[in-house]
Amino acid sequence: MSESSEDKSKRIFIEHLDSCNWQYQVSIFYQSYRSSRDAIEHSKEFRKWISRYHPHKILWRLALKNTESFYTPDAPKGKASVTMPYHTLFFTVKPDREKITEKFEFICRNEVKTRIRKLTPEKIVSYKNSVSKQKPHNLNMIFFERKINRFSIINKDKL
Repeated sequence: MSESSEDKSKRIFIEHLDSCNWQYQVSIFYQSYRSSRDAIEHSKEFRKWISRYHPHKILWRLALKNTESFYTPDAPKGKASVTMPYHTLFFTVKPDREKITEKFEFICRNEVKTRIRKLTPEKIVSYKNSVSKQKPHNLNMIFFERKINRFSIINKDKL
């Protein structure tokens, strides 16, 4: 039996999680609903910058999160929550949170919330289990594009 594209994406992402000794996870959350709609363009520019600024291997992923409209002032009226994209990056060395936030805010021309955390082997296993059990986020629901890269390795040749 052949593997579905969803299963293949999940398998490859999990292989990337296993491919390196990831030490830190950085998540970048939009604070503006309108700005979040350009997440694909933002990610292209940001990935170019981070590949030059941070010379180590990085695993990047675009995902979706339901956010209460209360926390997003420019969200459509009459909705209790909105679905917004966010970026997650896995690093082998500790990144500079302030520099990442500053650059991403410059790219998207809006404020973002950046969270950094030290990864443990248990957290990586938990993350892999979540990815393997859940359906991939429906990025086409937000971006209406046929092919969206939901993850990539930045600086593949570095370690």
